[in-house]
Amino acid sequence: MEERLEKLISYSEHLLDAFLGLFQKTIVFLPMVENSQVQSQYTVGPKAEGFMVLRFALFSSCAQDVIKLTIDNDKRTPSVTNIMTILMDERIRHELRKRYSVWTLPRESGSQINEEDLVNFERKEQSRLAGEFDQTFSDLKKAWDDFNAQPWITGLRILRDKNTAHLEIRKTEEGYKPVAIESLDLKWGDLGEAVRRLEELVLKVNLIARQAGFAIESAKTQFDRTSKEFWR
Repeated sequence: MEERLEKLISYSEHLLDAFLGLFQKTIVFLPMVENSQVQSQYTVGPKAEGFMVLRFALFSSCAQDVIKLTIDNDKRTPSVTNIMTILMDERIRHELRKRYSVWTLPRESGSQINEEDLVNFERKEQSRLAGEFDQTFSDLKKAWDDFNAQPWITGLRILRDKNTAHLEIRKTEEGYKPVAIESLDLKWGDLGEAVRRLEELVLKVNLIARQAGFAIESAKTQFDRTSKEFWR
């Protein structure tokens, strides 16, 4: 079990690192499809073709990362699906719950506070933290189920599997052709929603597995600043 715990903790940390890279790319990409000023500046004139190339390249790269970090089940990949497989082991959760609920008060020499009162208070707080752990895990499972139920997940996976990470050619009435992107029923905005949902998964996974939070709002501020400087 110790090896699986070590793997879980390492996977969770690397998932967070990889997500931040995806998050930054997505924040640079979104003005290309959501900011009318950016669109009016680059979708006409001599820069239009390069803009469209860059837009699709960023979308494809981010889509590939979303799938890689969520439903890729290669055992060496720090994906949410691999992490959830480990977390479904009750023994793993029992140990993580114990770690999550560790909480003690400092003792001072000569203190007049009754030791039994201190112990009772600690037990109450430890019980609250254990309940918090269980609720966070329940929320994580629901968020993961919701993520997998989204209509764009299939299109993103096909884009990754048959167009970007690999190139699949199919026989059609017009000869052999790659998978038609328009047949995947994807919208530019699907990427933003996928990343927002993945953000919740990543943060909850790290809270459960590593008892570690992350200042995501600070990262957003920094990435937003970078994106605005780039597109201004």
